[in-house]
Amino acid sequence: MLKTAGDFAEWRDAARGLLAGGVAPEDVSWRDGEQGASLFGDDAPPASAAAVALPRQLLGMIDRVICHRDPDVPARLYRVVWRGARDRHLLARTTDADVDWLRKADKAIRRDVHKMHAFVRFRRLGEDAGGRESFAAWFEPSHRILRLTAPFFQRRFFGMDWAIVTPDARAIWHNETLTLGPGGTRHEVPDSDVVEDQWRTYYGAIFNPARVKIDAMRAEMPKKYWHNLPEAQNIAPLLAGAGARVERMREAAVSLANPRSGKWRTRVPDELALDDDVKTLDELARAIDRCKRCPLYCNATQGVAGEGPKSACIMLVGEQPGDQEDLQGRPFVGPAGQVLNEALEEAGLDRCGACSSPTRSSISNMSRVASGDCTRIRPRPRSIYAAGGSTRNAGLSSPR
Repeated sequence: MLKTAGDFAEWRDAARGLLAGGVAPEDVSWRDGEQGASLFGDDAPPASAAAVALPRQLLGMIDRVICHRDPDVPARLYRVVWRGARDRHLLARTTDADVDWLRKADKAIRRDVHKMHAFVRFRRLGEDAGGRESFAAWFEPSHRILRLTAPFFQRRFFGMDWAIVTPDARAIWHNETLTLGPGGTRHEVPDSDVVEDQWRTYYGAIFNPARVKIDAMRAEMPKKYWHNLPEAQNIAPLLAGAGARVERMREAAVSLANPRSGKWRTRVPDELALDDDVKTLDELARAIDRCKRCPLYCNATQGVAGEGPKSACIMLVGEQPGDQEDLQGRPFVGPAGQVLNEALEEAGLDRCGACSSPTRSSISNMSRVASGDCTRIRPRPRSIYAAGGSTRNAGLSSPR
């Protein structure tokens, strides 16, 4: 009998003892503390230190799948291990029923881990005498995955104390030490705090009514998570007003190119390109306006280069410009730019002292543009922040 459901170490020790004793899967009845005692007793062979050679990939899958809520998981995993110890190529047999079940269960766990990474929302509890903040979050994963996800939050929120409470377990990060404990209830975590207003502001700023796909949104953000997400309060009104907002966008849309861009282009030499011949930030801006390395230029009114002092110590690199950036020819002047301004103001930073560098290039060319800005700023920026997934994929670290 297993004392704790989903405990990999406990299950591993029991399975190792059974394998060492040559006990076949059909001769084992697995139970855990949630199922109660067995009618015929719970005698089990003592744990064995005998090593069992299994492929690394199989061990990794077992470590995750043991967190699945299916009560048959311990027994099914032992059958897989029993067979895997005798057939090192078991995972390659994709049509095998046990292998098919294992891969599907592993996929379900990995998806649940991804959702927890994305949808945990911390509430601020306060700060200690030294100014270190503390936060708490309540989350209801589909499976017993807190053990798998806690290291992610430890790395991401290393500089604050926090607790994540689930029905099955809790993770506490305090004084740079991670501990796991028993589960709890929703009432242990505050329902709201001041951070939620920032979440709602951010979500409203990035919401694009012209690209709403409700089915896709529900697939990525299932409704069962909405009651724990502060921004979910905005979803219904945003969806209800999406049609009207799209119409307003169409009415305000600019179908003709900005007349300033025509005058600008006549002054840009055709041969000026994004290469080593560009020596200054002004030349780089003109080269960006003529860039045709990717299809994004086809629908752009003008190129949008970076702006800011040549001696900037911080560089902010965004993704392709939005409609306001395209019309004004300046970076971060749309809704996302407003959120950025508020964040900089709250952090006590002067935007005038930073270099902003969005580009209209594709991911493969983004690093060329950003590095062009960086190499022409003297002295070099101490920090480069990649504001968006595409910029990170282009090889820009955040911060660097």
